[in-house]
Amino acid sequence: MIESFLKKAFPLHYGINPQEVEVPLYRIREPFSETDSKSCIRCQQLPERAYRNECNKEVLKVNNNGKEIAVVRFEKYIEQFAGTTANIKDRCDLLMTETGMVHEKVVFCDLCCYEEKYVEPNTGKYPEGKRAKARQQMLKSIEVLIQESTTAVNLLTYPQKVCLFAWRDYDVPDAPILASRGDARANMQVFGSIVSNMTAQTTSHHSVMGHGFTFMQVKYPSQYVW
Repeated sequence: MIESFLKKAFPLHYGINPQEVEVPLYRIREPFSETDSKSCIRCQQLPERAYRNECNKEVLKVNNNGKEIAVVRFEKYIEQFAGTTANIKDRCDLLMTETGMVHEKVVFCDLCCYEEKYVEPNTGKYPEGKRAKARQQMLKSIEVLIQESTTAVNLLTYPQKVCLFAWRDYDVPDAPILASRGDARANMQVFGSIVSNMTAQTTSHHSVMGHGFTFMQVKYPSQYVW
């Protein structure tokens, strides 16, 4: 499993004592969800988004399909390599694989909660669009890991290699909202939900990336099925 390479081979490559490195992960067999804590904090700090204070904060829902998955907090892991070239600024959020000796699928994942206009090319902070930015971050995360040869062999020999962009639209509520006469805010949420859901809810934007990885998107509340 990838955990052993992250714990020993990769740190040694950068002259770091493996005993000083933690691999932040959890193992789970049941369906689970993940959140983008940075986006949630930013969202709830905005006065105009006070109506989202009760948001469930889910960004990604995963159907394990009966398998036990190891979820590595990749961003937190790489932070331990301060002072080395491994501590890249642009890195993805998660690295996921099956547990034990199973060697079928590896998934790099970037999470975000943004309005749809910022996911597409725009005039904001990410002019190329957040989707393209996430793709770039996942590719950089892969490339930093394969600098170490044994980790590279492990990663690149997975039959299924995926870069998953998981995102949620700010204005898609946790539960359906019905239009109400005289309630302008609720009616705007209804409209926003309808517009957002015009976008395909199933995994989409399939394309081949470097090193044999497949890029795909899953938009909340759709599940990523392992």
